[in-house]
Amino acid sequence: MSFADAKELVRKKFEKDRRDAAHDFTHVMRVLKNAEILRRKEGGNLGVIKYAALFHDYAREPMGEVKGDHAKKSVQMTKKILPRFVPKEKIKEIQHAILAHSRKSGVKPQTLEAKILWDADKLDFITPVCIARYVIQGDHLGWNIEKSLKGFINGLKTIKADRDFFYTKTAKKIVNSKIDRSIRMAQEILKEAVE
Repeated sequence: MSFADAKELVRKKFEKDRRDAAHDFTHVMRVLKNAEILRRKEGGNLGVIKYAALFHDYAREPMGEVKGDHAKKSVQMTKKILPRFVPKEKIKEIQHAILAHSRKSGVKPQTLEAKILWDADKLDFITPVCIARYVIQGDHLGWNIEKSLKGFINGLKTIKADRDFFYTKTAKKIVNSKIDRSIRMAQEILKEAVE
């Protein structure tokens, strides 16, 4: 089976489970795109990176539910799925990247591919698109728009101050070029929302 078949399998699962807009299939596709950009600059095994990006949120619960660590669950779910798509010797590398992309797992990325997935996933947080994603997640937690936007702004400021948050040089360059714009946009929306 091909990567296109795997992508269709993931798309159908996300569609069936009615994922919230913060972690829907479009998020997976943005992470995949980010991962491919980082891989072109940083290197790494393309197959491992692409499959890890595709399945990184596979076990996320529908409609914003949070039950444990989705990365650990994704690794469990892919044990039966990945052998249909990738060579056996690459599965552990893919699963390490999936597991290490989540802060909840407590696992640090050890391989270049895992570092690329971490960075690709987190780069989706620093874009203006993520303003909407963060407000959606805040709504699931019972937050109003003001609290959500303040949380987003504070999160971006924390990332900006942490020189070691991202692993790859390419991701660090991207962050430096985009993060201030996202902070300004969120601050403008916050100002409009609370006036």
